[in-house]
Amino acid sequence: MKLKCLILLVSLLMQIGVCAQGTLKLNAGESFTYEFSSVQLVGLTFPDPPFLTYGSLGCFFSPASVPGSTMLWEMFATSVSDSPIASQVVGVPVFPQPPNPPPIYANAGWQDLQGIVRLSTLTGSATLSQVRISVVRSEAGNLFRYSSLVPIPEPKPFVIFCAGGAFLLVTRLARKWRHKVAVPQNNFSLR
Repeated sequence: MKLKCLILLVSLLMQIGVCAQGTLKLNAGESFTYEFSSVQLVGLTFPDPPFLTYGSLGCFFSPASVPGSTMLWEMFATSVSDSPIASQVVGVPVFPQPPNPPPIYANAGWQDLQGIVRLSTLTGSATLSQVRISVVRSEAGNLFRYSSLVPIPEPKPFVIFCAGGAFLLVTRLARKWRHKVAVPQNNFSLR
């Protein structure tokens, strides 16, 4: 009985842990737009297919996503009212081991290190755990890579508090259970 209770509490803690990390959940018809005016320098890089200089957008799905859902990823240079410099419809992968979709690229996109990203869910429900924007551009005859994570909404303080409380409860029950199960020790010696 105690083992079943402990397993139940551990699985509950794991579910709360998934909720406690920052994620972006978009249901069908919802979208998230992010405008950026700088991207962090990573360092020198080498030519990387598909283009010599480019902007790219990559997203990582959370296990909370509904498999089979579809999203539209769009990259804009200056305004969402302009045509996108790149766009792609992406399907949510099947979990537990998702092959996250490859990033989308815009040839010579975002070379001024600013732009706009719009992520829209077309069907189903998609939850993103990470969104990354990257730029490779030529400077003084060398290629430099810039990359930043898009800030996604953080979890509510209540969820973090519940995750901490559940963790403390599980560790306390595990400690109690461990002390009640005595492991017999052999008291013999070799002569």
